[in-house]
Amino acid sequence: MQKLTRQQKILLAILLLGFAAAKVAALWWWQQQHPAPAAAVHTAACNVRQGCVLSQGSHVQFSPQSSAKSPFDIIISNAPADVAQVSVSFSMRGMDMGFNRYALQKQSDGSWVARQIRLPLCIDNRNDYLADITIGTEHHRLPFGIP
Repeated sequence: MQKLTRQQKILLAILLLGFAAAKVAALWWWQQQHPAPAAAVHTAACNVRQGCVLSQGSHVQFSPQSSAKSPFDIIISNAPADVAQVSVSFSMRGMDMGFNRYALQKQSDGSWVARQIRLPLCIDNRNDYLADITIGTEHHRLPFGIP
């Protein structure tokens, strides 16, 4: 196998830097197009594992999860019929969790489902997650933890 020449190494470095710059620019552009919800509705007394009712009567429930690394399902039922989009993302207070928005798919019975969701991992070993649920134009922030 041939060794790379100095010029080839420089060219490779320039290409990698250009690729990284393009990714950063694309992420910046995406964030400008999809800003975070301005005012989330905080629902305090809600256990997403047992299911809870949000405003407008929507019901949200997460399937059981044994650890933060285990996938789980989210089901939202009784959402208003005119809702065109439902999504969920996860965060923690004071911690950037990166991009992790999941679009739920509308089912024939009118419910919205996302399967095999994986939480972003926290390197500080915290488990105080927040689920940011968007149902149409309504925003909900639900605190939950992992056993």
